Amino acid sequence: ASNAKLKFDDHEIMASNAQLSLTANLEPAYVAGARHSDVFKASNGIGGRLNFNYYLTGTDYFKSFITGQGEGKNDGGEIVSNPISGNFGGLNFDSGYLTSYTVNFTPNSPAMASASLSFFDELKGAFVSESSAPADSTEILNFSNAVISSAFEEDVVDNFIEGSFNYSSEVTPAYLMGETKPSRVSFGVKSV
Repeated sequence: ASNAKLKFDDHEIMASNAQLSLTANLEPAYVAGARHSDVFKASNGIGGRLNFNYYLTGTDYFKSFITGQGEGKNDGGEIVSNPISGNFGGLNFDSGYLTSYTVNFTPNSPAMASASLSFFDELKGAFVSESSAPADSTEILNFSNAVISSAFEEDVVDNFIEGSFNYSSEVTPAYLMGETKPSRVSFGVKSV
């Protein structure tokens, strides 16, 4: 499809490509004494993944989920999961979590990032390919004069040849009996 809209929590992303997959965990139900089965039962909830590459056009919306996803606590001391809602060409989900994020950069080239979101609910809506150009005010960042600095060190690097930043996080849903959408998720190892 061409020019499908990609939005997250009402933030439109200028993506160069996107892949959406949806899986269900099914297992055959066998009757005693039978060697085969035509009946399948769900063994877990629905799971999906959205992978996409996008151009950085200013403040990167997904950067806030690196340190903000699953790390805050509410007044009762429970971990707040901060799910991401998404819309890809009219297909909607509301329980997405950032599982990987990568930025690769070289001088005098567009700033590109890659992200993967896992979501744990069914898709709603219907896919529609809209033919519309991005806003005229949208400007893609270029790493022609990039500088890398740290809040912990006073050194600044401004003559690099290339670099990359990688983040990954384990997200596991927890289902109660009869749920198709998890009541909570747990966060495992995060790597930066």
